[in-house]
Parts: sequence; C-alpha cells; structure tokens
Amino acid sequence: MSLRRLNTMECPLWLPFLLPQVPAPLRRLRRQAISLTSAVFDAGTPRRILVARAILWPLLSVLHGARAVRRHPHIVRTETGWGPLRQFLHLTFCLLTLNLRPQDYYDARIFRPGRRHRSRMLLPEREAEALLATLQPSDYIPALADKTLFHRAATAAGLPVPELMGSFGPGEPAPGTIELPAVDLFAKPAGRWGGSGAELWRWQSGRWSNGHHELDTVALLERFAARGRSETWLLQRRLRNHADWAGLTPGALSTARIVTLRHPDGTMTPLLAFLRLPREGATVDNLSAGGLAADIDLSSGRLGPARRIAMHTPDHLTHPNTGYAFAGTLLPQWPALCALAVRAHRAFPQAWTVGWDVTLATDGPVLIEPNLRWGLPLDTVVGETAFVDFCLSRLAADANPPQPRTA
Repeated sequence: MSLRRLNTMECPLWLPFLLPQVPAPLRRLRRQAISLTSAVFDAGTPRRILVARAILWPLLSVLHGARAVRRHPHIVRTETGWGPLRQFLHLTFCLLTLNLRPQDYYDARIFRPGRRHRSRMLLPEREAEALLATLQPSDYIPALADKTLFHRAATAAGLPVPELMGSFGPGEPAPGTIELPAVDLFAKPAGRWGGSGAELWRWQSGRWSNGHHELDTVALLERFAARGRSETWLLQRRLRNHADWAGLTPGALSTARIVTLRHPDGTMTPLLAFLRLPREGATVDNLSAGGLAADIDLSSGRLGPARRIAMHTPDHLTHPNTGYAFAGTLLPQWPALCALAVRAHRAFPQAWTVGWDVTLATDGPVLIEPNLRWGLPLDTVVGETAFVDFCLSRLAADANPPQPRTA
C-alpha cells in the first residue's frame, strides 16, 4: 500500500465529531463540499485505502502539523511570541477540530489574536473550488469560459474590454494582412489561466520586442499564426494603469478581482474583492507569477495588507518595488470598478457567480476577463459572507428541481 495514497488531511464524513465548532449552516455546506471533493479525488480508490485513511487521519494531521511548525516557526513567533510547543498545540487543535490543512492555517493567519475566534468561519479553498465546479461546470457558460467568445460577447454588450488586434486559433485560416498600430501589444493564450504564457511586446525602433526577440509586423503575425495551430492566442493592445494607480505597480498591469453573485430575485451584488499588485520584472500580476494580493473592503474600497501566495511570506504594507504605502488607503475610482463588475454580470445573467478582473486604465475602468473559478482572497473569511447561504440554496434547488404541473 503506497503511503502517498494515505497522505490525506480530510476528516472522513462519517465521523460524528466533524467540525464541532462550525456554525450549522457552514457545517452543512462544508460537509457537502467535502463529499464533492471526495467524489473527485477518491474515485477508484480501493475501500481498504479509504478505511486506512480514516483510521490514520488524526495521526496524519498531527504529523503534518509538527512538520509545519518545524519548517516555519518564525511566522507565528514573530506576531505572537509563541514557542514551538504552543504553536504545535494550537495548530493541531485547529487541524483536528476544523478539518483544515497547515496551508489553510497559515494562509488565514488563524494564530493572530483578532482572527482566532473567526477560524470556525473558514471555508478552505479546495472546498470552495469543489462547490463552484458543481454549481458552474467549466462548460456551463461558453462565453465566460472561452476568452475569445467572451471578448466578442462583451463587445456586443457594450462593455469596455481591451482592444483585440487579432485572434489565432486551431482550424482558423491564417490571418491576412493585419495592420498593427505602432503601440505595445499584449499576447495571451486563450485556454490558460493564472497568466501562464502571457507575453508583452514593446514597440521600439519600428519593431516589436519581448526582450528576447525583435520582430516586424509580418514576423510577429507569423509567430502567432504558428502558435495558433495548437492553441488559441489573443493579441491585444497593451493597457496601462491610470496615473492614480501608479504606485501599485512597477510596470505590469494591476487588476482587481471583484466577485459578484446573482441572487434568486435576479439582482447582482459584489461578494468580495481583492487587488493584485505585480512585482518588478513581471508581465502579469497573478499570484502564481509572484504577485501580491490585498483584500479590498467592499463598502469603502480601502486596501488591506498584501501577501504573496506562499504561506510563509510576511505582510506588505508598502509595495516592495515602488515603496508606495497602499495599506489603509482608498483604491481610486473603486465605486466605478464595482459598478462595471455588476454591469458585466447583468450582461451574462445565466451565471450564478463570477470573478471579474477589472482595472483602472488610462481612459477609465476596463473589464479584462471573467473567472468562473474565482479563487479565494487571502484575508477575507468567506464563511462570514453571503456565499454560504447562496451555495446552500443553489445546492438545495439542484437537488429538488421544480416538478412539472399536472393537469
């Protein structure tokens, strides 16, 4: 029996003491989410493995907790003064009673005095992803899952989106002569996420350069036509942030992720939001590319501290490259950005929840792209938001579809 197959951190659903501290609505939702994740990751797993994992779950949690404290004792000690033993006891208590992983504990900074009592309201990201995948499968709304389709639909709806210079995809005819303006261009593969593969082409001396190659118009179009034979690429005019956002970025575009919900009465409202701040030398601001994320207070637009995705990284009150002290400041034109996200959701009313990437460009707010799998912010406690009741109502509706009327 492979030990890797026993390396699980989830408490088995049939154990009666699962999530004893969690409020009843969130407990019901988490149990359903855990069932969904188990259905995906445990499919085909022999019963003996499942039984062994259930028996070993408490021990495995303790071992993972001890390893995390040994690797990262400075994270908690710096803020609380706790020694390794107290860290270990608190961490393992949370793992065993809240069904968390060490990554969840450190990401949510549960050890902070102001957050310990809120730990019972956490919804781990893997569980949120399972819920979103169930409520909105990847092919649920093609126009929100495909960047090319979205650009066309958003343009038709009158939404402000980046100007598209060209689209190159499998099966499409080779582009004819496209007149590219003498401006910087931004290219991205339509089927990838997290900023993977994105390229910035700067216009200089009559050619485009990405830092490694210098190409004229014909060569640049041939490059993307060749790439388009295997995957779809979008070539857009490069956007730059408004001067009011200058301190938030050393060069790459900074964007805000604003998540909206569609309520049963058809209204759309923001659920949560966070700002992504790119680092020096980066082409994109994604966390997977080393960027920072700072939560945004929905009512005021006030920014919180920022962190990278790695759990052992410290909080940033100022941008590490620009020196701009953003924590506690109001994000310029925040109401306009929120309004754009809600407007975008109204243009796609069949979606239940969407994470909209928006930015404040030189000419005003611009909608970059939608995300059906929108990811969790680093500091917002999602269990305290309307997401819990929203998911419970949607899951109940899916389990009990309306019956057709009989004569």
